[in-house]
Amino acid sequence: MEFKDKLIQRLKEDPDVFNEIRSEIIASDFNREKKEKIGFIDKPEESNFLEERSDEKLIEAIAANLEYFIEYSKENEERWV
Repeated sequence: MEFKDKLIQRLKEDPDVFNEIRSEIIASDFNREKKEKIGFIDKPEESNFLEERSDEKLIEAIAANLEYFIEYSKENEERWV
């Protein structure tokens, strides 16, 4: 199994993670031809959304979500110290 396939399989294990990555790709893709619904997908295993995206888009979406998480964690840490 290729790295991208393994990564996508792992992202699909948690609907929240899957939808965060998916919404990041949709939000950053202003020139898309097809309109994608941003609504929550309960069964990510039934979606081919991530498989249809380029490696670059997938990487950028994951990196952006990690940056948001790190920033959020730092802000919460500062509040509770």
